[in-house]
Amino acid sequence: MRALGGDRLPPSYLFHIPQSGKTWVGASPSLLIRYSRRGFEVTSAGRQTTLTVAENPFQTLRKLIDPSRPCFFMVSLDMQRRSHDASLPLMVFIQPAVEVCFTRDAEGTGYEVSAGDRDSGQRVKALLEKTVDLGFERNSSTAARPPSAWHTESDDEFLKRVRSAVEALQSTPGKMIVTRSYNKIVGTDIDPFRLFEIYSKNEPGAAAAHFASLDDRTFSLGCSPENVFELDHRRLSFDVVASTRGISQDPDEDARWLQELLTDSKERKEHLMAFERYQSRLEGLCEAGSISQEQLMGVRTLRRVRHLHSRLSGTLRPEIDFLDLLEDSYPPLSSYPSELVPLADADTEPLRYYGGIVGHAAPGGQEVSCFLNLRSALIKEATLYTQGGVGVIADSKPNQEVLEVANKLRSLLEAISDWERE
Repeated sequence: MRALGGDRLPPSYLFHIPQSGKTWVGASPSLLIRYSRRGFEVTSAGRQTTLTVAENPFQTLRKLIDPSRPCFFMVSLDMQRRSHDASLPLMVFIQPAVEVCFTRDAEGTGYEVSAGDRDSGQRVKALLEKTVDLGFERNSSTAARPPSAWHTESDDEFLKRVRSAVEALQSTPGKMIVTRSYNKIVGTDIDPFRLFEIYSKNEPGAAAAHFASLDDRTFSLGCSPENVFELDHRRLSFDVVASTRGISQDPDEDARWLQELLTDSKERKEHLMAFERYQSRLEGLCEAGSISQEQLMGVRTLRRVRHLHSRLSGTLRPEIDFLDLLEDSYPPLSSYPSELVPLADADTEPLRYYGGIVGHAAPGGQEVSCFLNLRSALIKEATLYTQGGVGVIADSKPNQEVLEVANKLRSLLEAISDWERE
């Protein structure tokens, strides 16, 4: 990323999937598509055009995206909410002139350059031959500053909201997503990519990691625990990640927590509710008889938490493409049934990209990696924003849900603390 200048020259991105060993780095946009409530803003070859959208914006994308190029994209949940940050696009699609795909296997690290023209490809390849290194090593520094305080609601205020959710679910069966936001001042003379280096190095078990430089003062980074969908030449896969326990440094306590995760009736019920919803979605998208259950209630282990993890896959119906899947997946994080949404979300402040979609599509849209944007941070101007949440059901214990949010964000907050100390 640093070799390509992508940490300094926006818009650019790094998207990494640890399980596959693949990392895509894109820079120098050939096509940049931003969507806001005013419509689409499209920049290509230095020219900018605007398009007012009266129809479905997901379907409008079909007319704008260049299918011959890869793309990185982010989609915000604020498209469906009153609150939004007007300085951020609700959707952004970056199609680079140059993208490098790194692969790591038992034999080492390899890479493939995809470029818009021969000269730029040769320049990048010559540069990479001197600098390729997938290890995360710092090569810049700034003066240390005393860390600022976090701004968030109190534990008591959040606990009160969780208790209200549990009470509402006694009469309306379903699941409510209750979230808590945090922000702090970090200054403008900082190195956002260094924070990504620290955080992603500490979370090798994440489903995906991303860093995106959206402009010279706006950066998104995160280590997602689950996919929204993955498409591999018409094989469609869904992760089901629901139910959480922390990880203890005490071996006996940790073993007990793991056993609780696997056997607790509330955790199993919460997970199976999510599993059945994903299974129903897959049945509507895939060819009859093609669906397989790859894993049921296994465990996904991250630095500070474990989750119950199931995985389903099937053969996508031929008339459906990745943009149809993107639309079908929106919103990827929501309370249900719909009458619970306003009870769970007061809609008084923007979510920005929290709980939305972050992903990468190869040329032609046959290989798509699309992940839930959780355990993430957004740095805009001099402020860092992050958010954590819980899925609350009727059997939830409010005090435990408050602890769960802290556990989920612990790895990111530790990385931020280390970053600030540097």
